[in-house]
Amino acid sequence: MLDPIFSKNIYLWEAYKMILKNLIKILVFGILLSGAGVFADGHKTGPTLKEIGEIKFDLIHTSMTEGTRITGRFGNGSITFTRGGGGVLDECVEDGYVKKNGTIDFILWCHVSLDDEKTLMIKYAGIIVGEGNMYDRLNQLEVLGPGNGMDVWFSEMKMLTGSEKYAWLNDAMIVGEGVALQMPDGDKPGIVHYNLYELVHSK
Repeated sequence: MLDPIFSKNIYLWEAYKMILKNLIKILVFGILLSGAGVFADGHKTGPTLKEIGEIKFDLIHTSMTEGTRITGRFGNGSITFTRGGGGVLDECVEDGYVKKNGTIDFILWCHVSLDDEKTLMIKYAGIIVGEGNMYDRLNQLEVLGPGNGMDVWFSEMKMLTGSEKYAWLNDAMIVGEGVALQMPDGDKPGIVHYNLYELVHSK
């Protein structure tokens, strides 16, 4: 039979080891959490949008192709940048379709003549989620936009150029926020207007 004092010491030792082990776990967890916090602090607000310009052009013609697919022709427009400069938008061609719920999903390819006599190619994909009466209002030639006939109108744009002046566009992730859309009326073209933003990391 073990001596009571010896047994008590063993019990205290085991209890001490358990407490020490738990303290080590808490300390390690705290260090890991602190490290995660440092990383999170550097990105705590996520990416942000930096305004870089706008693009405006005419909607010359739009029509259905097959089933719910649509096509459009655009041109006679301009692109301007907040840091200066811009160009003339010569022409765009659209390939899109209308989903069962009425949402418009589209891709456009555009050719721009820049002010330094270089060419800018723009490819962008976007989506328009309309309010219930959007199509009726478009047919009535109203000028619509987000909060006015539309719930959502955004495009993801990729721009490519050989221009040294505008080389920064080649590496930019650009978001176009729709501002105004109006359908054409016979020979009178409609309008398309985007504000342009570059996606950047927060600091």
